Amino acid sequence: MQRLARRFCESHLYACISCCRRTVCILGVIFGCKNIIIPEVDPGLILELIESEKIELALFVPAVILFLLQHPKSEETDFTSLKQVIYGASPIAEDTLVKAIERMQCDFWQVYGLTETCGMATTMTPEYHDPAKGKLRSCGQPYPAGVEIKIVGLITMNWEPVKWERFS
Repeated sequence: MQRLARRFCESHLYACISCCRRTVCILGVIFGCKNIIIPEVDPGLILELIESEKIELALFVPAVILFLLQHPKSEETDFTSLKQVIYGASPIAEDTLVKAIERMQCDFWQVYGLTETCGMATTMTPEYHDPAKGKLRSCGQPYPAGVEIKIVGLITMNWEPVKWERFS
């Protein structure tokens, strides 16, 4: 938990736009960070809060990232306070991710998990968010805190060879 806290809790200010990453929000509360939680997705308000509250870490589902990029205020929004964007819960279009990285100019972290996995199962760290590396459609690697992943056939539930590439 300390290692996770160090990676995500350097900031004192968080914006949890959805409950997509409760673990990180809870860590923010534990370490005394300010959390901003809004009742519904309002791209204009989110952009306004990023500027006015100098938000450093934001958690979004991919659809919210797209809504932010499409909003008329997006091009004039000052994203310089934003250090990290954590996203997950569904796939993100590569062109949306590239635009978000270019516009927000901060580190992006992708995370996937389920209720059944008690949080994160895979993560794609900022170094793999370089479009030149061709990994933007990846779901990342098994989360380093004891997660193991096995790919099995839908019918047989046995391991079946699949084409994949491990990057580290």
